[in-house]
Amino acid sequence: MGPAALVVVVPGDLQTLTGGYAYDRRMIAGLRDRGWTVDVREIDGSFPSPTPAARARAARVLGEIPDGATVLVDGLAFGAMPAEAERERDRLRLIALVHHPLAAETGIDAALAARLNASERRALACARQVIVTSRATAKMLAVLQPPAASHQPPHPSHQPPATSHLVSSASRRSSLARATTFCFARSRCCAMSNGG
Repeated sequence: MGPAALVVVVPGDLQTLTGGYAYDRRMIAGLRDRGWTVDVREIDGSFPSPTPAARARAARVLGEIPDGATVLVDGLAFGAMPAEAERERDRLRLIALVHHPLAAETGIDAALAARLNASERRALACARQVIVTSRATAKMLAVLQPPAASHQPPHPSHQPPATSHLVSSASRRSSLARATTFCFARSRCCAMSNGG
């Protein structure tokens, strides 16, 4: 069996100096150190409020990824591209990396929060796995009510074990979950799986 491979999709420049991008860079470096092949694809930085051109580019980027690939999409983009996730969910193994729910951002009005919440729920329903960067984020996502769909987000009763940094709710850990566990031995993060 060859080395594990992952495509990571991030909105904007991966070298942006914020905590979320630093987390993404550290995860990518950790996976590469462990022998993973990681292909980074940058999409427009306007997410989570993408322009029509940004949406079209994101659709093209996803469409160019080979069938069956495992694709981790940063939540800043993933939650804002439900139509694209719905179109690709059967072709790609989509994984969402959520740093913070979009609707929980401070300084946004109730109408925008409601739109972001609905968008993120739809997108997360397409993910085979959701990786969150903190227990607080896991708890916030657990209260999102999923739309009616065959791919359901994690059940609200899922509580990661206190001793684990990254836990899959599936009966066995995925290889990405295991690798990410090693990458973030000192981090607080957990993964919730939709199965598959």
